Amino acid sequence: MASSQFPQKEQNSTKFSPFPSFSRLPHAGKPYKDKLTVFSCEEDFSESENAGFLKIGVDTYKIRLENKSVVTFHMGGKSIPDTWITVLDAVMSNYEYLFM
Repeated sequence: MASSQFPQKEQNSTKFSPFPSFSRLPHAGKPYKDKLTVFSCEEDFSESENAGFLKIGVDTYKIRLENKSVVTFHMGGKSIPDTWITVLDAVMSNYEYLFM
């Protein structure tokens, strides 16, 4: 097949992140450290220092914020920044299978 039959990769594309302190791609360093983590179990959450969240119940999450503080959040609440709520809504709407 001729190369023109394949979709062309966009040059200089950027990735959107609702968390401005997280690095953009291309990336140098430790990408597993400075991106949001979706944890699958309490042990992984406890052993990590990464910002991210763990689903611990129906509409309930344990969240480690960028400042390393850990909070329990119930959907509908306002105890976390709006960007986190937006991410949780998007993940649960589009990737709920990650939590089964």
